[in-house]
Amino acid sequence: MFLCLSSGSSPRYRQDVLRAISMPATSLLQFRYALKYLGGSVQDRIKNNRVISEPALIAYVDQAEASREGQLIPCRVAEVASVTVVGTTVSFRFRLKEFAYAENLNAFNSEAAALSANTIPRRNSEGKVTGCYCIELNAKPKTTVYSQDPSAFEGIVGQLAVHDDFSNEQTFCFVSSITKKHEIVPFNATAAGQLSPNSEYQLNVYQYHPTTTPANASLVVTSTTNFVRFTGYPEVRLDSRYDHKQLSFETERSLDDHFGLLRIEVRQSSTDTLTIDLPIAVKGSLAIGIFYSLVLAFMLASPHIVSALSSTTLSDSTRRLTIAIAGLTSIIAAFIAVFRVRKIL
Repeated sequence: MFLCLSSGSSPRYRQDVLRAISMPATSLLQFRYALKYLGGSVQDRIKNNRVISEPALIAYVDQAEASREGQLIPCRVAEVASVTVVGTTVSFRFRLKEFAYAENLNAFNSEAAALSANTIPRRNSEGKVTGCYCIELNAKPKTTVYSQDPSAFEGIVGQLAVHDDFSNEQTFCFVSSITKKHEIVPFNATAAGQLSPNSEYQLNVYQYHPTTTPANASLVVTSTTNFVRFTGYPEVRLDSRYDHKQLSFETERSLDDHFGLLRIEVRQSSTDTLTIDLPIAVKGSLAIGIFYSLVLAFMLASPHIVSALSSTTLSDSTRRLTIAIAGLTSIIAAFIAVFRVRKIL
């Protein structure tokens, strides 16, 4: 198992921690590191292409205060979906799984240090941070509970909120699921959020803070595809210490698959916005295509069929042949027009 750390030393690093606890299970989250911050065994495994599907424990490391050692807070367990090395940097894409909650942080930090052979970031005698931010652990930590339960999310938020890097967060959000109305089947980002056409869905977001009621926060949801339409207000105020928000939307009928993103923004001020992008795909409907094709074929063939039936000069065999040819060619032309077969030819 890899231990993958992110700090609050830059806004992007801090938001990576927030995304790790905010995105639904199966979503993809990207972390970037300079190669020099990877443990030696991790670098070797990347060189030998032995990292895909490796379990990873994502954790926050507090390095805001130079006067003390940074504390690790586990956040999420994941697996490596892909890794890309460019120059002196590496990008991991993690497939998110359960929350990782350690009630006893001192015990977890001691265990993490032991399992990593003390290669986690530490301050040297000069006060500078040394160590690695992506490390291979000898075993899966036993001081951490892995769970999808929102109570684990609450526990992690409670631990993060007391640190300086997150002290200005008015609220924390978790996109728990996208479900069809009246159903409880969760969103599956593995299949790019496959959504059925002509269906009603709701986006479920749990918002929580252990002590603070947000003063000027809101949740804004938009879509990059016109085949998703929100039926209510796409912006809701976050004005409670904890709440469960549900935003409804509909998918339109479509012959083809349409890909896009659901963009979820947690706005806490004009300069502080957490953006979460979830890939979606509105599936095309074969039945609709067939129906349109048959209607178009009927319209194309009708004049020829009526002409053949009303003709007094055609023999019965010629009349039947004319009707058959008109019907067949109209159906072929209609299917080409509707399904755009010409793009394949």
